[in-house]
Amino acid sequence: MEFYRTGILRMGMGAAYLSGPKLVVDTPTESSTTNYDNAIAYIAQIGWAPEKSPFSFDLRYTMAKYKPSGVANAQDVNGNVVGLYMGYFF
Repeated sequence: MEFYRTGILRMGMGAAYLSGPKLVVDTPTESSTTNYDNAIAYIAQIGWAPEKSPFSFDLRYTMAKYKPSGVANAQDVNGNVVGLYMGYFF
C-alpha cells in the first residue's frame, strides 16, 4: 500500500493478491469445503497518526469478489470487509 500523509491524517490505497481462497464449513450437521479462484482485492485506508507518536488508528475497506473454482456459470461471492486497525511503528 502507498500512503499519503497530511499532518495527523494518512490515507492509503493498494491491492492484494488472494491466493488459494477457500471456505471450510465444519458443524455437527454439515462439513464442506468450497475452493475459489485466485483474486485481486482493492484496499482503501484512512487513519489518524500523530506525527511524534509511534501509533496509528485506521479504518480499512477491502473490496474483493470470489468466483467458485470449477463451477460453470457460478455467481461471484462478495468478500468485501471493513476493519479497524491499530498500528505501531518501530
